[in-house]
Amino acid sequence: MIRNKKFFPIPEGSRIFVHQAFKCCPYAAMITSKIHDYLEINSYKICEKPEEAIAAVINTCGFNESRAIQAEKAIKLIRKRSPSIPLVVTGCLTVIEAQRVKKALEGCHAWAMIGPREMDVLDGIFEHKVIRFSCVNTNTYKERYSSKDPRLGLYQVLVSMGCVGDCKYCVIRKAKGKITSKPLKDVVEEVNQGIKMGFKDIFLVGDDLSCYGVDIGKDISCLLNDLCKIDGDFLLNCEAFEPSGFITSFDRLVPSFESGKFGWIVLPVQSGSNIILKKMGRKYRREEVEKIIEKLRKVAPDMVISTDFIFGYPSETEEDFELSMDFTRWFDFSNFNEYEQRPGTPPPDVPEEEMEKRRERVKEFLEAQGTQIEVLTKKRVIPFDTWTGKDSSSHHNLLTKQWLEETAEFVRKSFEKKDNKENLFSAGWEINNIIKEKEGISIEVLNSYSKEKMKLLLTPRENSCVCMAFSDKFNLSLVSETEVKSLDKRKCIILDYIRKILNLDWNSS
Repeated sequence: MIRNKKFFPIPEGSRIFVHQAFKCCPYAAMITSKIHDYLEINSYKICEKPEEAIAAVINTCGFNESRAIQAEKAIKLIRKRSPSIPLVVTGCLTVIEAQRVKKALEGCHAWAMIGPREMDVLDGIFEHKVIRFSCVNTNTYKERYSSKDPRLGLYQVLVSMGCVGDCKYCVIRKAKGKITSKPLKDVVEEVNQGIKMGFKDIFLVGDDLSCYGVDIGKDISCLLNDLCKIDGDFLLNCEAFEPSGFITSFDRLVPSFESGKFGWIVLPVQSGSNIILKKMGRKYRREEVEKIIEKLRKVAPDMVISTDFIFGYPSETEEDFELSMDFTRWFDFSNFNEYEQRPGTPPPDVPEEEMEKRRERVKEFLEAQGTQIEVLTKKRVIPFDTWTGKDSSSHHNLLTKQWLEETAEFVRKSFEKKDNKENLFSAGWEINNIIKEKEGISIEVLNSYSKEKMKLLLTPRENSCVCMAFSDKFNLSLVSETEVKSLDKRKCIILDYIRKILNLDWNSS
């Protein structure tokens, strides 16, 4: 921890403003929520505005430049709105760019900077008569810090921090260091607690789950095999597995995957070019990932496999970029991040004109895929947002392409009459009324993995424009929800993207 000499312990009962200035990784969001819980349990009062506070805590992220800028702005804005209060700045940016954070704090009456591995220092800043920070278990996001995060309200368990890699583009290891694993029995206990609370989806969160346990004489297969032995109706979701570690441990993980208790996994491959992978310091080849995905599809055909790509990495050619675009077909969902130089990483060198072309290609790909779609599992509720553009016309065009051309004629005719955001709400009601009149519409689909046919039944919901699809065989419940703010915040919920998400072939019946 670094702090100025004017900093003093903050007395119990004080009003504290807690802030998270970015859309961040699951780890950071959980830490912000944990800080909130820690303060409340120890009798501090969380206030809505910095002007009402005696002190403020700001959790930062150093993943990329845009998040660093947001953290700087948050510090300066809080100082402007409440110039006399002490500021406690936490998170990765305090380690990755300590001088930058110090500069943002210049002139502050009293301040402290705490890195990810120093969070217990909070016990010296705040009175902790009830519980120490390390003893607080927080497993769900607070809505005020993650109102737009699809994981809001889901149960998450932080199983490890740090990694064993040496990726040339990443600065997170500088902040978090080598792997530190939570004891296996503690993870099992937290998962059990979530299941008893009624959660159906459990998210295991770590910077690299594949290296879990190397510091405590265990490995990830020990953890997952033990978790799969837990009784209950639940699914495990993993974020994220570094591919080289996943490949090495795959054979030991097969019994866990065959249990049917996994819904979603993230394998961040970062590039589809072996040349770029080598320059990034990634210790695997594309062909190895393809083989392991083929094996995974066989043992866990219903598992959703997601990935991350970096585009514009130094020396990335057009051919390298196209290899990444081609690699996306191996995954259910792909996320793209534009390369940004961070302290200690190589400078970008792809010409701006070429980067503009690649940004446009990525944008088109994400719009076709649906950037806001968040698949949690193929066996349970799958919320996904149909809005992917920034204006109503692009929204409507996307819905027309994905919905009108691939669904039943009665839905197609309803939507063809609607051409703007306001009328889309009416279209939702019209579709719902048609389904009510028919007392449900049955659609036969073919699962492209199992090659088995199943029936989906579209059914109406009272007092809202909703289409839902159910299958007893696969226990599916698919819902697409969009809030139309211009219409008194009423909900317009429409069924969309079923074929794309589940790789299904349509046949109306």
